[in-house]
Amino acid sequence: MLRVPLDLLLPRVSTADVRRRAAELPRRGQEVRVRVRGEVLVARRWASGAHASGHSVLRARLTQEPDGVRVRGAVAPSGLDLLLVAIWLAAAGGLATLGAVYQSGVAWCVALLPLAFGAVFAAWLPGAARAGHDVLLPTLSGLGETPGPDRLR
Repeated sequence: MLRVPLDLLLPRVSTADVRRRAAELPRRGQEVRVRVRGEVLVARRWASGAHASGHSVLRARLTQEPDGVRVRGAVAPSGLDLLLVAIWLAAAGGLATLGAVYQSGVAWCVALLPLAFGAVFAAWLPGAARAGHDVLLPTLSGLGETPGPDRLR
């Protein structure tokens, strides 16, 4: 649910070509940052908007095939997003515990606020992963064979 699978074939390139093209991409001011280490490709997308706070992250394995390089992995919300959900839910649990210990109805009511924030934020995480998938796919396709002078692939 939180992971969106990605399976992409980059035609007529080698893993060395993909590694070189990923290294040539600009690092600053870009929505997507791509890094290749060994046979693992990591692409991060800064997710703008109210639905996420951090990145959508693609971790994929590069495999050389006869007709190109296959990129196979999954896009998921970043650890920061998951940590924020855990913090909201932990805060709700802590306030609810205080309400139970001190038998305070106010603490119970206040506990609903972080619980609601955590639940809403957790509900937005799959949308952030799907949005990241939609942006990462064209960027990764650009790592494949570039058009020639006649603009044909």
